[in-house]
Amino acid sequence: MSTAKTLVPEEYHGVVADVGKAFVDYPSLKTLLSAIIAVCAHVLNGLNELFVILVFFMVLDWITGVAAAFINQELASSKGFRGIMKKVLTVVLIILALLIDLILQQFLHITVLANGLLLYTAVTSWLIATEGISIVENLAKAGVTIPEVLKAALVMIRKETSGGHEDEESSGPEDSASENG
Repeated sequence: MSTAKTLVPEEYHGVVADVGKAFVDYPSLKTLLSAIIAVCAHVLNGLNELFVILVFFMVLDWITGVAAAFINQELASSKGFRGIMKKVLTVVLIILALLIDLILQQFLHITVLANGLLLYTAVTSWLIATEGISIVENLAKAGVTIPEVLKAALVMIRKETSGGHEDEESSGPEDSASENG
């Protein structure tokens, strides 16, 4: 028996173990995530910068959501797992945009951007801004002071990538922040 102290209080050991075990106990989850990333990489002829930035923001959002929940003693493994599932499903949205871009290029011969990835670029940029806003919200919930200029920049990016207007249902970060990421 080890008596070493950990960073996680004893009452949260089960919750942290549950979230970590999701990838161990469900190898199909790892397989699904790997397949989604492989499809995106193939369609993009490699992982482009926007996709890498989005995945990085998604991971940061989940980590800051879990950290904020931990600090506020609201940590729940089911919320953390739902947050991960929402991130995985978000990638499905990107795949949809990529496939529609391919249809526009290959079958309808419509190319707006030089790389032909108009919808992918718009959707991924919007998701990056949404994840960034959620990260800022999570940091604020954890007690970190956020510069207004950073919040304004993220809101501007999201507004510009949504055609200059936002409706209440499309904003999204409140949902992901409340799901521990």
